[in-house]
Amino acid sequence: MPERLELPENYNPETHLLYKTTENGNFHESRAGARLGRNLLASGHVEDVELAHQVLAATLTCQEKRTNDPHHGNFFWMAEDDVVGDLNAVEFCLESLIPMMIDHQDRLENA
Repeated sequence: MPERLELPENYNPETHLLYKTTENGNFHESRAGARLGRNLLASGHVEDVELAHQVLAATLTCQEKRTNDPHHGNFFWMAEDDVVGDLNAVEFCLESLIPMMIDHQDRLENA
């Protein structure tokens, strides 16, 4: 059986995302969530795969889904954002999500 991935110290079990602390508080980066989801799936441990689905669901809540928004499909940098502030955010998220879907599609739930 594969070993469990050790979760980073900044993993927030309430949000299922990693947080980053700044002088303004704690923020949850979408790209860090995408990377964590990929790593959890890659571990192959059944509990990590289950957690990966929660992390990925949280990460996908950071995606702009309003079809009338000009940034539809892009990602917010932080879960706390309500608009896309940087058009490059999608690149950083997809850098983890696309290889994850290719390499571990058998471990992903149908959505």
